[in-house]
Amino acid sequence: MTLQISAILRRVLYGIPLIVLVLLFFWQSANSGLNIDVNSFYAWAYKLATRPFTQFYEEGYFADYLPSYLYVLWGLGTIATTFSLDTNSAQGLALMKSPNLIACLIMAVAVMRLSQAGMEKGKFALGAYTCALIWIFSPGMVHNAAVFGQADALLALVIFTVIWTARSG
Repeated sequence: MTLQISAILRRVLYGIPLIVLVLLFFWQSANSGLNIDVNSFYAWAYKLATRPFTQFYEEGYFADYLPSYLYVLWGLGTIATTFSLDTNSAQGLALMKSPNLIACLIMAVAVMRLSQAGMEKGKFALGAYTCALIWIFSPGMVHNAAVFGQADALLALVIFTVIWTARSG
């Protein structure tokens, strides 16, 4: 009886992140974000998808973002131009915000894995799962990734990965 309840609880708890992903996806599509940044991301993505990289930084063209993120924007721009997505559409907006949302969810999994590291092997760790949910629902992550469309979650993921890699050997 206890094993059945535990298995049912585990399935329910693993289903929650999927529900969160769907909710955040719809939330990010419904919120225009920080217009100047989201529109800049879209303009840069389009320029990178339609011109060579060497022509990106031009005199008189405003571009002040991390060069590494430009590769992400190039991929998004390629998708947007292929499917003719407009910045004013919910799909175009969701596309521009999606890398940050994905990074936020990857971070939640990483937080859960790190929290489970000190627990008994093979045991479902409710505490580790709770830590992951706290990360997903933290106001900073929800507002930066889903509402404002900022790239902070990607940078946090890179920093977390570097620290975790250095720590593990």
